[in-house]
Amino acid sequence: MEGKSESQILREQVEFYLGDDNLKSDNFFRERITEGTDGYFNIDFILKCNKVKKLTTKAADIVAACKTSTLVECNEADSTIRRKDNREVPAFEEKKRRGASGAGRKAKKESVILATKPTNTEAEITWKGIKEAFNEKFPDMELEYTRYNETNKEGHISIYTQQDTAFEEVFKGVKVGEQEVEIYRMTKTDMQKFFNDHGGHYEKCTAKIKRARKRTEQKEAEETRKARESRKFKLGEKEFKNMIALRTHFKLILNRTKDDEEIEDPNKTYLMELLKYHPKHETKTKDFKAFTVGIHPEHPESRCFFVVKTDDSKEDFSLGKCATNMEMQTE
Repeated sequence: MEGKSESQILREQVEFYLGDDNLKSDNFFRERITEGTDGYFNIDFILKCNKVKKLTTKAADIVAACKTSTLVECNEADSTIRRKDNREVPAFEEKKRRGASGAGRKAKKESVILATKPTNTEAEITWKGIKEAFNEKFPDMELEYTRYNETNKEGHISIYTQQDTAFEEVFKGVKVGEQEVEIYRMTKTDMQKFFNDHGGHYEKCTAKIKRARKRTEQKEAEETRKARESRKFKLGEKEFKNMIALRTHFKLILNRTKDDEEIEDPNKTYLMELLKYHPKHETKTKDFKAFTVGIHPEHPESRCFFVVKTDDSKEDFSLGKCATNMEMQTE
């Protein structure tokens, strides 16, 4: 960031939050944009972000910084912000952990609001009927909210599920009694209208459910943390009390070994065992001669491990990638 003004850094940070790459997986800002009118939402939400807090606590600074932006814009009152020209939010993509393949991990869930309407507008159905039919047909899905206007013959449901579910296919042919009900995704405009008309009711009805879910998720996260901290790993004859201890051990080797100094046993053996979890293990260990450390070829500010070949050429490898794969593959 050398040479950049604080205003430019601030503008780029805001542009990142509302940019396509971030919004593909950032549920917080996706919801703020969807809930807002014409894509605008209060600048205070930006001010709450930790990276922005380090730069400013004033909405006026954000407004000033974004005046020259081609990606975001503020309203005339300088109180709300949105993507330039209310550009469409990109499709949701599940964000993977860095270095993880995602295999065997639970897909992230979130609240998804869908529209409902009977295929026969003369049909007599109620919100209770929709709720009972949904729970009977989809007992494994968590239904959070149901509303139905018997006069206008339209309604909404909210379910806690994976965002990328093909809802139109999953819910095809759902019936309330003898009447078929269509359940489908809304357009951005319809979603904004829903929150304008029913947002308060929706938040009130789902608040208790969401609080209970948050408590459950926090409890599960704590149990997972404790399980990880008590899970042992073994490389050769050496046992590590958990993955943190394993990573720390090799980071100490990395820090204590001089550039191009050959790593001796037993750490040489431990490294060879760990390298087996690298996705390119066979290529990395072909014509193996020794292990050493040195300046990272692409990131000169950091150091990394290298495999030294029999012809004295060197090839770097990632400690983090090996450790992450080990943790996943030995679950």
